[in-house]
Amino acid sequence: MKREITIVDRGRGPQLCTSRVTVQDLLPYFQLGYTDEQIIQDVMPSLSVAEIEVARCYVEEHREEVLEEDRQIRECDVEKPAGSRGSASEGTEKAGRAIGVLSESPRRGTER
Repeated sequence: MKREITIVDRGRGPQLCTSRVTVQDLLPYFQLGYTDEQIIQDVMPSLSVAEIEVARCYVEEHREEVLEEDRQIRECDVEKPAGSRGSASEGTEKAGRAIGVLSESPRRGTER
């Protein structure tokens, strides 16, 4: 019997019920236009297409809330003193240059 993949909140923000991967962990890659396959191949090989699709749908359904949380995270990262360890991943830093791309990027499978 397959377990349904859902988004839950265990205190770290919305995350996949099947792992510790949060929506915010995947958001930079969605903003940069990564396909599900690129995320699996280049970033998080432990995830399945189904898991990424659940996170992608959550972002689409909760766009304003997710983007506001992302804005707050970036604001906190900017305010940290130089040399302090932050929570920003390499992908989050790249996505900092791609803010706004989420609403403009093509949906997976619609690229030409």
